[in-house]
Formats: sequence, structure tokens, C-alpha cells
Amino acid sequence: MTTFARNRDPLLWDALSHMRKRDVNDPARELSMFKRLFSPTYLNDAGSGNPEAVMKIVSTGMGRQSLAQLTAYIARSAEYMEDEEPLALEDETGQLIDGKAMEKSIVDEWVEDFEPLASYKEQLWKLELKNKLEFERAKLQYEGTDEKRIREINLALKREKVTDENGEEVNFHFHAPKDLTHIILSVGGDGHNIKHATEATRRFLRDNFEAQGYRYMFVAHDDTDNLHFHVIVKNKNIIDGKRLQFDKADLFTLRHDFAYHLKQMGIKRVATLRRDRIITLKSIKAQKEELFERHEIFKEKYAEQRPINVHKYREQVHKKAERLKRITERELKYSKLTPTRASELRQQLAEIKAFEKKAKMETKHISPTDPQVTTKQLQNEAKRLRSKDPAKSRRQRKHMQKYLKHFETEVNEAIRHFKIVQKRAGIDTTKHIKQLKEIKKSLGLGVGVGLKLRI
Repeated sequence: MTTFARNRDPLLWDALSHMRKRDVNDPARELSMFKRLFSPTYLNDAGSGNPEAVMKIVSTGMGRQSLAQLTAYIARSAEYMEDEEPLALEDETGQLIDGKAMEKSIVDEWVEDFEPLASYKEQLWKLELKNKLEFERAKLQYEGTDEKRIREINLALKREKVTDENGEEVNFHFHAPKDLTHIILSVGGDGHNIKHATEATRRFLRDNFEAQGYRYMFVAHDDTDNLHFHVIVKNKNIIDGKRLQFDKADLFTLRHDFAYHLKQMGIKRVATLRRDRIITLKSIKAQKEELFERHEIFKEKYAEQRPINVHKYREQVHKKAERLKRITERELKYSKLTPTRASELRQQLAEIKAFEKKAKMETKHISPTDPQVTTKQLQNEAKRLRSKDPAKSRRQRKHMQKYLKHFETEVNEAIRHFKIVQKRAGIDTTKHIKQLKEIKKSLGLGVGVGLKLRI
């Protein structure tokens, strides 16, 4: 059994009162992640292409401030949401929490059972820093401004590290049991009724959390194209005092049950792993065809004697082919119990490997038929670089150094190709090789950073 399942009280969970009679013998009612590929219903869902029901653990939190901020955010009653109409939350008993007074009351009630402050007093600054970052992110996301700062905050919260004024990293990882968990349940797709979706969510939460002794409150957000529900769960079980925990198998089982409840309310949703979906195989085929098509375009450009950056093309082909191989191998690993799908994946993998080998052979010694075209292009680029104004900031200098390194690689690639052409085809490219070496010398390439560009 999984971590979440171990926390269940068998006297409650196994009671027939918590399982509708019509559901007891339904094989789709509960599905194990490890036995999913033996289920005909699951395999049919994986190939159906129906919208997916999503369950996502957004964050965990500790203390009054974290709960108050999160409650205000999902209820649209935060101080920066003055133009919004506040939403009423609903708890596990069905009671509506409407207005700031009731929100404060429920926060006070939950906090009484939170982890004592004395247990993490020395780490309190970390909690305050995390709450500050989460508040700033929520405000910026609501206002829809400063996407760069939002990305910075997301990265900091993910790594649990920030950079201080002295440029040093500060770790604010928190070592203490968490008091609450923020979950998003997404219905996805279209053609659904919000009342039916809310009832399905209510039943799902009641069966999987309230029946096991976990308190929660939830609310629907339909202000975007994707109807979703925010859920705040109090981690401490009111029956046995155990903490709420999840693992991947738990999330799979819960998501499957959420999809089941949606189906019961007439909203057709499935819950499958991405690696099991037929759409993944279609995506692999589409990306492979795109790679093949790009290679044909490259060969056409070469035949027409256009200037070609062979080094850059080779690098891109290698990256894309390697990525596709990794994806296909991973999908194949999880598709051994479905012979037809496994056979198709093996075929795709063989084609990708054959293409990569062929592309390497075709581009290994390739060079434009007329070396003068490439030489002229590189000379023009070198002239442009020499005429640039001096860099005015550290950031500009860094970018210029990076570009110079790339440009040096291009010149070296051209020199190497011309030498191969001279050796194998008997075409005299000495003049062009000399011109390319002069380009390197004029820019100071190959001798450190190369600073005749005043960077």
C-alpha cells in the first residue's frame, strides 16, 4: 500500500457507508498505479484522447500567516484584489465560509492544532521569507505584471534558495512538519457544468479526505478557460493525529478517483499517465517527421550553394535526435505490457537512430561547393563586429564574449571543412583558409577572449 493508503483508518475507509452500493463491484472505482496496464478500462482511456482530470500539489505551508495568505488568495479577498468579488469557501461539513470575519475564524480554529512555534523558532526567518515570496508572487500573478520577477520567485521557491545583497546564496529550506497542503483539482476540457463539477469535487473530497479524518476547504475558480478548484487541506488527522503524506502512486489513485466522480456527474474525463497515452506516440512520430523534413530543407540549401552554418545544424540535429531517443526509450520502458505499442515504439527508435547516423555521415565532411560564399559571409560578420561600439556594462561584455566564442567555432569549422575539401576533392582552398585565419587574427580569436573589440 502507498503512504496515503497507510494513513487511512480501516474502520472508516472500508466501511460500506463510504462506498456507494453501485460502486462496490465497479472495477473503475479504484485503480492501482502498478496494475493499471492490466485494466482494459484504463488502456481504453489511454487511447481515447479524452480530456484529463488533473490533481496537482501546489505547495505546503506552516503557521498562521501562510494559511491566512492562502485563504485570502483563493477566496479573492486579499488586499490587492479590491476589484474582485470575494468567493465563499466550503469546508468538509458543507458549511460556507463567506467574508473576512469567517475566514479569520476558520484560520484561528485551524491554527490551534498547528505545529507549536517553539519547535521551529530558530527557523522562523525562513518561514517569513517563504511567506513573503509567496505573497509577492501571488500579487504579481494576479496583476499580470513583471513576468521576469515571477520566474525568479518560482525558481527561488523551487530551489529554496535566494541570493542576498553580497551575491551569496541563502538556503531557506525548512526542517519541520508542514501544517497544510494546497491542492489544485482541474477539470480541463470544455462542455462541463460548474454545478456538476462542484458536486463531483465535493464527493471526491468527502470520500478521500473527510472520511479519513482530514479537514479541508475548497472553492471553484472559473475566471479562466480552465475550470479548477483550489483545496486547502489541514495535514494533521483529527482521528489519529497522523500527518498527511502523498507519493506518486497516491496521486495517481486519487486523480483516477476524481475522474471517476466527474464521470458520475456526466463530465467525461480520464486519468492516465502521460507515458501511457497514445497521444505521446503520435507526438514522437510528429517530432520525428519534423526532424526528417528539416534535414531535407538543409540538403536543398546545400545543393543550391547557399551559406550554411554546418556546425550549428549538426549541433541542433544531435540535440533533437538525442532528446527524441530519450523520450522513446522511456516510453518503451513503460510499454512492455502492451506489445503493439512497444513494437511501434521500437520501430520509431530504430528510425531515429538510423537517421542520426545518416545525418552524421552526410554532414561530417560537408562544405559549400563554392568556398567563396562562406568566406565572404564570415568576413562581413567580422567587419560588423569590429565596427561595434565598446560594451557599456558587464552584461554586454558577457554576451559579446559568448558570441565571439560561437563565431570562433564557426570560423574553425569552415577552416576544417576547406582542408577536407582540398584533401579529398583536390580543390585548392588555400586562399580561403588564409583569409579565415586573418579573420581570427583581426579579432584576436584563439588568444584568450579576443579583445580587439574593446569589450
